[in-house]
This record gives sequence, C-alpha cells and structure tokens, in this order.
Amino acid sequence: MSTTEDSSADARSESDEAAASADIKDLRERVRDITLQALTRQRLDQESIRHVLETVTGGLKDGFTRGFKGSEEELEPRYKEAIAGVDEALKKTVQAARLATEEALGEVREFVDEDLKKSLQSISSLEQDLLESLKKTGAEGSTLIKSVIGRVTDHMKTSGTAVGHETKEAISQIQDLLARVGKQGIANASDSGRKLSDQIAQVASGILSGMADAINPQKKG
Repeated sequence: MSTTEDSSADARSESDEAAASADIKDLRERVRDITLQALTRQRLDQESIRHVLETVTGGLKDGFTRGFKGSEEELEPRYKEAIAGVDEALKKTVQAARLATEEALGEVREFVDEDLKKSLQSISSLEQDLLESLKKTGAEGSTLIKSVIGRVTDHMKTSGTAVGHETKEAISQIQDLLARVGKQGIANASDSGRKLSDQIAQVASGILSGMADAINPQKKG
C-alpha cells in the first residue's frame, strides 16, 4: 500500500472513530484536525483535496451509521458539528493557498495565465467540492444518515460555508494584488522554473502543515 493509500485509510478510520465515539463538544475539533492532517500528507491540488473530502466524509458516515443509535433529531446536531470541522479545515486550506499565491506572485516577473487560473480554480471550487462529497456520501448511506446529510447539505447551500466565505475574500485579495503590482501574464509557458500552479501547491502544503501544527502541536511529527 502506498503512502497516500495509508494516509487515506488512516483518515477514514480516524473519522469513523470520531463519529462513533467523540463527545459532541470535541467533535468539531477532532474532525478538523483529522482533515487537516490528511490534507498535509498530500499535495494540495484539486484532485487530492477531493480525495481527502471523500475519505473523511465517508469515514464520518460509517462511524455515525455504526455507532449512533438515536433519532434523526439527535443525530443532526452531531453531524453538523462534524462537518463544521471539515469546513474549518478547508477554510485553513484556502488561507494557505492565498498566502502561497501571494508569495509566488511576489517572486515571479511573469507567469502563464492558465497556471494562475488553475490555482484560483482549485481555491474557488472547494465549497462545491465539499457539497459534492456530502451528496455522494449521502447516496451511499442508510436511510437515517441519508436524511440527515440531505438536510445538512441543503442548509449549507442556503446559508453558506466558512470555506465559501473565505474563498471570496481570498480571490478578492489576490485580484487586488495583481492590480496593485501590475503583473502581466504571458500567453505561452516560460522556459524558466516550475509552473506557477505547481509552485503554489507545494508552498501551500508547507503553510498548511505549519497551521496544523500550530493548532494541534501534539500531532507534529
């Protein structure tokens, strides 16, 4: 089994355990930390983030299905807390991506337009990626968890998410930076250095890892 597969198995198992056993007051923080740790073990690109989301939400579905014996009304606030933890981890991911983008743009004189668009697309799609992972998870769940996931997802669509709000702020700040420094993209790839999107993903991974360690130092190493 590869390192990525090991990490995914760990994240699903940890999410399952958290859903099945954690007190509601600790649930959000536990799920946030599990999601952050899973994200920091992989490259911060769109495909990897989607994989982490499916892994964590799948583990939560398994844990609640297996370990919760109450009613829908009792389950819903617990599930909301768990997903709020995932949402908070994604908010941190957007913050890391914004900082990495700003750092990268400060170091390059020119960049490929498509590379920057690719990086911004990875940021701007995170809320939808979360909602899609919930939709997929709900379709695979029991009647009880499916009903709860459906209501929570509908509520998030209506009221918004932490990652959605952070994304709007991040995109606005990056666009302001571009206008302020007057950088111009170029139509074709430059021969020098890595693609901007690759650089941003690598730097963002390091920044997010530092954020995760600051939030939960005992997880370091």
